[in-house]
Amino acid sequence: MSTGPRPADRLDWQIASITAHRELAASDHAVIQKAMQTLVKHPDVDAIYFGGARGGDTVALQAALYFRTDQRPWLTVVVPDKLQHQPAETHVWSRKADEIIELGNPITRDDYFRSYTIRDQYLVDVASYLVAFFSGNYKSGTGKTVRMAEKDGVQVHKVKVAGG
Repeated sequence: MSTGPRPADRLDWQIASITAHRELAASDHAVIQKAMQTLVKHPDVDAIYFGGARGGDTVALQAALYFRTDQRPWLTVVVPDKLQHQPAETHVWSRKADEIIELGNPITRDDYFRSYTIRDQYLVDVASYLVAFFSGNYKSGTGKTVRMAEKDGVQVHKVKVAGG
């Protein structure tokens, strides 16, 4: 199992990383909101890390912000490059998180998926476990992140959604 780049002062934290599809069915919003309510209220969750993408990542972050109390759990958004390079509709929500980690890997046409793969591996590396809002499509970015976590021995909790 990979220990990853978890900050030294968080080695004992229980961290849930989130992966979710960008394309969601209307019914997926309620599924994600309900799961996030349960997750943020769980006493053993110290932090939740999000990928900062539009769609499921942002819906999950919105729900976490709504349901948590007193900055518990800590909410971190991890972006592949800089926040300014993320879709504009995600900026306002990402800025409401407690922390934004900008990995500084430019998103280019030549290696478009590389920067996202690095971000997804970061989410897996810091995770005590991965929560995947997942349609079952392993060809998607969410599916690739699920496979990364399983390969690295990180426990994956799959929450069934229709989109993706």
